[in-house]
Amino acid sequence: MTPVAVWLLLATPIWAQNDLFKIRFVSFPSPGAGFSTNTTLYDINNRGDLVGGFEIDQSGQVVETGTFVLEKSGRIVRLPKIGSTSPSGYSINDAGMVAGEYYDLGQQRSFGFIWSPVSGYTTVACPESRGQGLRGINLFGEVVGTCALQNGSAVAYFRNQAGVCRQIADLARTRFFPRDINDSGTVVGSCEKPIDREHTHTTGCILRGEVLEEFRHPKQRFTGGLSGTTIGGINSFGDQVGTFTTAPGLSAFLRTGTGKLINFTGRSAIIPQGINDSQEFVGNMPDLGAFVATPIAGPIR
Repeated sequence: MTPVAVWLLLATPIWAQNDLFKIRFVSFPSPGAGFSTNTTLYDINNRGDLVGGFEIDQSGQVVETGTFVLEKSGRIVRLPKIGSTSPSGYSINDAGMVAGEYYDLGQQRSFGFIWSPVSGYTTVACPESRGQGLRGINLFGEVVGTCALQNGSAVAYFRNQAGVCRQIADLARTRFFPRDINDSGTVVGSCEKPIDREHTHTTGCILRGEVLEEFRHPKQRFTGGLSGTTIGGINSFGDQVGTFTTAPGLSAFLRTGTGKLINFTGRSAIIPQGINDSQEFVGNMPDLGAFVATPIAGPIR
């Protein structure tokens, strides 16, 4: 039997601004009776293809994990293992290329990868590194991620389509963790700043060229040892999605390229991960599952 993703339309509102966006939930299909699945969504491209992760459980034990692409047509593509390791894919571009990371058991280190539906895997290992991972890929095949160096330090880096790596931030100094890159080369993510030994303050960060801009959500609150804002995705128009801390937990926001700010708060934590040019965004609600949000009346500019 060919597996088919399960799409569920939500009947009752669970967040504010439900009048602007409709949401639907995605569940990776179970392989059969006695199994259950957990699904995570990370990104959506302009064709409407999704990339996410799945976990298959049996009797409370994890029996398989992996990465899948759910095409707009409904066809599911499971990324093959790299050796004996299941990859973790986090970003998908309009050519269907997926960027992510995997752990090599033999070498005891992580590698970045770019997977193409045409040519398969390309392993990414920047010079002098002892481990790295990729988080974002744009239409041109440019990727961003983090890299652990041989000297024990860590950097955020950019890799162009020719395969040349370049450091874009020293994590010991800025603590900038990139999450996505758009077709203009703008990189978004988060910057972490320790407040004391037990508390951390996080700001959303946008890197345009050599200029690093910070964004603090005006409604963020201190909760659970954390305070801050994280940007998870950016599209070609500069629209961004992310999270900010509130008293109940995590809430979500959409920040348009023109500066409009739309908040999504509800009874469940909302964690958006990626956004396309139509302002469709994907993410996860720990209590409810993986979701796709679509603007009802078109993009908000």
